[in-house]
Amino acid sequence: MKIQPIVEGYGEVQALPILLRRLRDQASAWDVEIKRPMRCNRSELVGQPKLEKMVKAARYQPDCNTIFILFDGDRDCPAELGPRVHEWASAACGGLPCEVVMPHKEYEAWFNGPRPPQLASGSLAERVCVNAPSVLLNHHDHIAGASAIRRA
Repeated sequence: MKIQPIVEGYGEVQALPILLRRLRDQASAWDVEIKRPMRCNRSELVGQPKLEKMVKAARYQPDCNTIFILFDGDRDCPAELGPRVHEWASAACGGLPCEVVMPHKEYEAWFNGPRPPQLASGSLAERVCVNAPSVLLNHHDHIAGASAIRRA
């Protein structure tokens, strides 16, 4: 499986592949390869036409078979905006698995979160995240994908 990330920040271009590879290794998901993230502006991720254009560009990267979108919630509510962005991205991904991860406030907040995510069995997010106890997500974060997240 080759994951094509899409991120909003320059820091995430460098940091996300490292984090995903560490999570992949902890989960023993050896068949997962992380490609270099495509970076775009937040406005391209929260507007349907621009997001669809980015997802289509990611879809046509060589050997891409999964799309992983990460952007900070900032002042938006991840529980409201995240599912909407996931719906748009899923419609544009041409049947490829697509995950949208929208941390509450910012990506860096993950490392201070009080509890781990509760993910639906079998989702890509579960394969990558659930076996990584060193990375905790805040309960406000949004993770959407092939399976919905279960909230406590």
